[in-house]
Amino acid sequence: MPGFDHQAQATEAWRAFRLARQAAPAVPSPLRLGHSLGCKLHLLAPDGGRGCSGLVAMCFNNFSADRSIPLLADLAPRLGVRTEFSPSPQETLRLVGLHYRQPRNLLLRFGNDALDQSRRLIGVLQQRPDDASILIERPGDHLTPASAGLRQNLLGAWADDPARQRQIDRLADQVVSWWSGASDCNGSPRRG
Repeated sequence: MPGFDHQAQATEAWRAFRLARQAAPAVPSPLRLGHSLGCKLHLLAPDGGRGCSGLVAMCFNNFSADRSIPLLADLAPRLGVRTEFSPSPQETLRLVGLHYRQPRNLLLRFGNDALDQSRRLIGVLQQRPDDASILIERPGDHLTPASAGLRQNLLGAWADDPARQRQIDRLADQVVSWWSGASDCNGSPRRG
């Protein structure tokens, strides 16, 4: 369950992932994939991203608690409490620059996403030596990658939006192509 201590959540998720990997040691180096807060948890993992073959970060969100949770901005002052994520947004980016070591990162930003901060993240990542991170912008919004099949599962096949499903399929193809190294993120074959 999401909370305010993102570093503790990142460590807990990393430990659970490590235990699962120990149970299946024959699995090749995995791809990490995160959406919104999930991106931040991958970036703060204790292994610095070394235990994977790359990270796909969709809709990276690193805003303050009151910006991420508007109701909190209204309630906290009334209740006399001050809340913020730990680490703070500024500290998160500082820690990523110092400790995150995975050079291969695909950042996916969706054009109508007011919560996305991928441009700030790519700036931090590309300052590292030997970085191979790229940022791609796609049509959609913050929920585009998280909504695959949701309406269909809740309401039945009649509620499915074929255009949205095609968008998800293209997104999946782009991620697989990048991960396999078979093409650049625009679908063109790699040269050299």
